[in-house]
Amino acid sequence: MIGRDLDGTHERLGNGLPHGRWVPRIAEASKIAGGCQLWQCVALVPRVAALLAIPVLLACSRVDPPSVTPATPLPADPEIALESMQVECDGLVGALAAYKTCENLEDEDKADLDDWIEAANRNFAASRKANPEPNAQKTIAQACRKATESVKAATERCKAGPRPKVFD
Repeated sequence: MIGRDLDGTHERLGNGLPHGRWVPRIAEASKIAGGCQLWQCVALVPRVAALLAIPVLLACSRVDPPSVTPATPLPADPEIALESMQVECDGLVGALAAYKTCENLEDEDKADLDDWIEAANRNFAASRKANPEPNAQKTIAQACRKATESVKAATERCKAGPRPKVFD
């Protein structure tokens, strides 16, 4: 389909869709040596450049390095020698009491620790009374050991100096 724009200086070539090209009328009259029109030869330049770029891109393409064989799996952590549930949980209460004696704690933190110690004593007394099965006792003992180590680390940090002030 050929159509003219409003001033008649360009023609639209193509099937009438919006992607058709507008070509100056002068290009129809100017033929170059090969028998093609000037605009046709100019349109070939990007195609020729693309065809020349393909071998260059293929020559410069990235080659994947050889695959790496996986390492041997890490061994499991050694089993920690745990005491009974009662001993481990009593150790947690003792660690909380030792943390409360740190001179760098604020009054609010000391009040919170009093509540934690009271709640821990109440919960551990209830668990002793319930007498859970051995696997559950081992799991509770592991949790108490982990919490005891955490409280000991917090005690060391507290002894190092007061907590930095944060302004809101």
